[in-house]
Amino acid sequence: MFGDPETNPMGWPMIHMSDIITNSNNGITRRGNDPDGQIVLRIAELQDGYIDYSAVNRIATTAKEQKCLLIDNDLLFVRVNGNPDYVARSAVFKEIAEPVYHNDHIIRMHIEEQKADVRFVRAYTVSDYGRNQIQENVKTSAGQYSISQDGISGILMYLPPIALQEQYVQLIHQADKSKFVAHQATLSTDSMIKWC
Repeated sequence: MFGDPETNPMGWPMIHMSDIITNSNNGITRRGNDPDGQIVLRIAELQDGYIDYSAVNRIATTAKEQKCLLIDNDLLFVRVNGNPDYVARSAVFKEIAEPVYHNDHIIRMHIEEQKADVRFVRAYTVSDYGRNQIQENVKTSAGQYSISQDGISGILMYLPPIALQEQYVQLIHQADKSKFVAHQATLSTDSMIKWC
């Protein structure tokens, strides 16, 4: 739809992600588990493209840690992991019925919504071109692989008009829904065959 990002045949404006990031930070450094506390996302909850709330960790947060409170459409990245393929695994945060924070193994970035659709930006970072740039910025120390905020915000990307980005996101959403429906139909068929 937009052409090869490396050659940019359509001549879209080229920017660094830092040009569209309005807020960026690492999360809470404290550890612990307080059943009466707030949800503090860890790497375990940050899956590839979604957040798993099935077994969350909770910490009683302090006023100083309010900067780690997530807001709708924050883009989250895994900052550190023992597996280099999991570094910069990402998901878009959507607000739920209670406050959610993040720990320091996750980087939060908020995208300027008038310039870019966060779902388009995420799709760009998981494309081959985006992943190659991320891998160039991954560092290793004592068996741990990590990426900094600068390593992510320095990604070079093209920026089509916001209306086209949103059109792309809708197409991807419809394709994902179709895949889900097809998968459910396959599971139903398999169940029927086993039952017979």
